[in-house]
Amino acid sequence: MHNKSSYIPFIRQISIEDQLYEHCSIWKSGKFFYILSPEHQYSYHQRMHRPLFDSKIESYSTNFTFVNESWSNTYAIETNDTAHIIPWLSYNKIRHDLEGSHFIFQGDSMVRQIFNRLIWHIRGHDIIVERAFHSDAIYTFNTSHDLFSIGNDNRETVANPIFTAEFYWDPILANATMKCDKNSTNVVYIVGLLYWELRYYRTELLEKFISPFTLFVSIPSYGNHKVATMVINLRNKWFGEHSLYLPLAEMAATEVYLRNAEDGMHFQCSISNGGPVEVNKNMSEVVFRAPPNKDCRDMVNLNLVMILVHFWEHRQLQKKLIDRKL
Repeated sequence: MHNKSSYIPFIRQISIEDQLYEHCSIWKSGKFFYILSPEHQYSYHQRMHRPLFDSKIESYSTNFTFVNESWSNTYAIETNDTAHIIPWLSYNKIRHDLEGSHFIFQGDSMVRQIFNRLIWHIRGHDIIVERAFHSDAIYTFNTSHDLFSIGNDNRETVANPIFTAEFYWDPILANATMKCDKNSTNVVYIVGLLYWELRYYRTELLEKFISPFTLFVSIPSYGNHKVATMVINLRNKWFGEHSLYLPLAEMAATEVYLRNAEDGMHFQCSISNGGPVEVNKNMSEVVFRAPPNKDCRDMVNLNLVMILVHFWEHRQLQKKLIDRKL
């Protein structure tokens, strides 16, 4: 089901500034080996004819588990219900399917790691090691190149982008406003309020983000603190009642993939020297964080990426059908 080839469809263009990131693959820009061209519009044609979710049972958690490393609806597999089978997209295929879309991520480091995993997969990397940053970021690509910019004042993009992903560092949703029109139909909004604010329910913040194109991120259990556990359970219950959500909590509960031993929260391997990259650029005394088995593929966030693309395509299909009726 997976393309596990070591082939990397990407040529790096390393600048002096990027040398800081060399060992963890966060270079600024590069050129794809595989250039998108107009004759490859077949992917758009194919996805416009995929079956839709039944709105009454639309979910990415009910009856789902890991099957051959893919987050799968077991009933859908048994009955060949293709509407509920999430396609596994190769490096090149995901670029086709993302064309014309715009993803906005807002939240903490757990949300940032979904954003990171999307970029790593587009760039063709099976292994990911994050260098943390506590700032905004933007990633764009066109038919041949991409550009990744980090920093609240750095909004540099590639020329003529056909895909944009933005990340807003907002761990307690202090800036609880959507960064785009709530009715925008080419945007998917990914919102997370996870471990930074576990004393309060905070539904008044989450309610501001409800829209047909919003995906919240469910929260895995963390520790034995009674208040934190109660807040996590209440938030997850709220997600299920008000919106579709990315099933991070459900994936964690399977224990197929383990969280980093050092912090017990993140699934993505990372390096740290005591502070985020924009605070301390001295690479001495680097700390490496990883799951106990040192598996740095980050299959949890990669499966969440596949759900994001699936979700966006189905929303586009629904809009297309509504437009036809009008």
